[in-house]
Order: sequence, then structure tokens, then C-alpha cells
Amino acid sequence: MLLIFTPHREKTESMKKSRLKLPGMVGASVSLWFAFAPVFDPAYAESKPPPPDVIACLKAVQPLDMGYRSWMEQRCASVAFEICTKVDAETGSCLSDVIASMRLFHDRLMSVLPAKIDGYGFLPGRYERTLERTRDTFDAVSGCEGQSGYAHTRCEFVALSIATFESFYLAELADVDIP
Repeated sequence: MLLIFTPHREKTESMKKSRLKLPGMVGASVSLWFAFAPVFDPAYAESKPPPPDVIACLKAVQPLDMGYRSWMEQRCASVAFEICTKVDAETGSCLSDVIASMRLFHDRLMSVLPAKIDGYGFLPGRYERTLERTRDTFDAVSGCEGQSGYAHTRCEFVALSIATFESFYLAELADVDIP
């Protein structure tokens, strides 16, 4: 099982107001099912199923309370990783498709994120550092050097999953709608 840890998130006003709401959780669960259900459909047993939609899963869990959301973000990535590991048979094609969708999402989000935000305390500085780190991660995945083939693809998936979680955090801090 893949465990990915997200950075500590400061509570903003919108985070303080968010509380777990049953309709939001039910909606997120239904969205998760729709994001991953095609992969488990028996009709796809003989053919290559579509790659898991990690971005749709992450979008679905955003309305949840911060504690649940962090856990569910990790589940979005780990379930996708488990599915792709079974589908890929160590070819990396499924993980590569998921990575491509994360890169596409990153490009779209970076075009709407501001370079700086207003705020109090350390929040503006944290935003700028996180923005820079996220851009750097998507530009050149460090930590995966020296690896090749499927091992490199798995390493890249983990690094870009974390950077994608941070991208959602940046959108929340900047009060920007997720594209």
C-alpha cells in the first residue's frame, strides 16, 4: 500500500468554517466510485481498462473536512497506484497515463494561480515556497535520478502525487477555483 503524507496545512478562515457534512461525504463517496468503478467492471477483464482518474477523485474529496480530506487524498493516490500496478504488469503504461493527467492538471492550475497571496503571519511566504517547490517538482522530479523503467515511473508517480496534493492546497490558499 502506498502512503503519502501531505504537508501540515495552516487553518485559513475557509478551513475553520468547513465541517464534515453527510451529504458532502456521500457525494464524495459516490464520485470516488464513479472515478474508479470502470476499472473493476468485469467487461474490462479482457481489455485494457481506462486509467484511474486521480484528479476527479481529488476534486471530489475537496469539500470534506480537512482531516478526512487529507486521508482521502492519500486514498485517491494509493488506490490508483494499486489499480495501475495490477493493470500494468510492470510496463508502466497505466501509471504513465495517470502521471500525464496530473501534469495536464498542473499546467492548467498554474495558469490561474497568482505568484503571491495576501495573508497573515507566515502564510504568504509558505504559499510562495510551496508554489516554487510544486513547480520545481513538475519541471524535474528529483529523487528519481538513477532509476529507470518501471521503478522510475513509480517514483515519479509518488513525487507528482504529493505535488498534486500541494497544488490543491495552493488553490485553496489563493481562493482559486480548481480548473
